[in-house]
Amino acid sequence: MDAGNLWILVMNATRARILRGLPGALSLAGTSGLPGGAAGQAELVVRARQPYLREVLSGAAMAPAAVVPRGHASAVDWRRPLDADESLFCRQVSMMLESHRLAGDFDQLAVFAVPDILEQLHQAMPAGLRDRVMAEIAKNLVALSEVDLSWRIAASLGLA
Repeated sequence: MDAGNLWILVMNATRARILRGLPGALSLAGTSGLPGGAAGQAELVVRARQPYLREVLSGAAMAPAAVVPRGHASAVDWRRPLDADESLFCRQVSMMLESHRLAGDFDQLAVFAVPDILEQLHQAMPAGLRDRVMAEIAKNLVALSEVDLSWRIAASLGLA
């Protein structure tokens, strides 16, 4: 597989790592993986702000739709704000990637995420960005070190 100008998105519900090429020793053609082999930051990290869950936890927005009637096991439906935060985060990451795509920063995108995040990302991505996705792999690799991440990505994409 030709990995030309490849960017890699490694994401879970609260954190996204965007690798501009394969990091470290696995960088293709001896470059840093950046467009034209330019030096600079090889990884962007984005963290979810989780505004909906923060509102619920702070008690500032106890909307009636989020409250469960008395006698039930839980007083708050925690899934609703979590889902809203995940959806918002997927849209934010997609829009950031779309701006880089429009700038011509990458030709291909590989996505590593758990299945529910992959589904939300796919829905959030504009058509032009979806067309650049060369692989979607259902794995949560966010917590791996740079070296371990490099090897796992290369092996998963058949570049090792």
